[in-house]
Amino acid sequence: SSKSSYEENRLMNKTTFTLLILFFLFLVLPVCSSAEPSPVLLVEITDTIDQSTVEVMTDCLRQAEADNAQAVILLLNTPGGGLDETFAIATLIKESTIPVIGYVHPDGATAWSAGTFILLSTPLAAMEDHTIIGSCQPIETSLEGTRFINDSKIINALVEWLQERAAMYGRNQTLAKLFITENRNVNA
Repeated sequence: SSKSSYEENRLMNKTTFTLLILFFLFLVLPVCSSAEPSPVLLVEITDTIDQSTVEVMTDCLRQAEADNAQAVILLLNTPGGGLDETFAIATLIKESTIPVIGYVHPDGATAWSAGTFILLSTPLAAMEDHTIIGSCQPIETSLEGTRFINDSKIINALVEWLQERAAMYGRNQTLAKLFITENRNVNA
């Protein structure tokens, strides 16, 4: 059934994420006790995703490479943002030589719209308890206000893009589609 399939593919909960991070760190820490361990960098996206978010992400990934970091943990708590900027961040994540871990945090946080696109673009994605992702139907903002975009050309392109990201990392492709076509929301 689709519910059991969803359960098998759903994002990890906080405990599993913490254990996975600890396991990852123990695997990659140097065996020699005199060697300094490589850092894990944290970057927060806590506001609307715009060009400044792309710049922060670019700087963080450069710093991670300079520091020979083991990973970058991307803490997400965002209402969403610009589509071009979202795609730019997804490209940075995909091209990064440093693993990027997406984590919706803290308790009660949301990664709606562009935040969901970014979370599903990370090789490892997790959500803290009581967090929510989804609501990805694109909108257009103008001086007159906002309007939902229902153009099938745009919707179909976004659905395929998000489903491809889900497939890339073994996630639920149907749910990825529903994030856009039905503004579906899910918790951790």
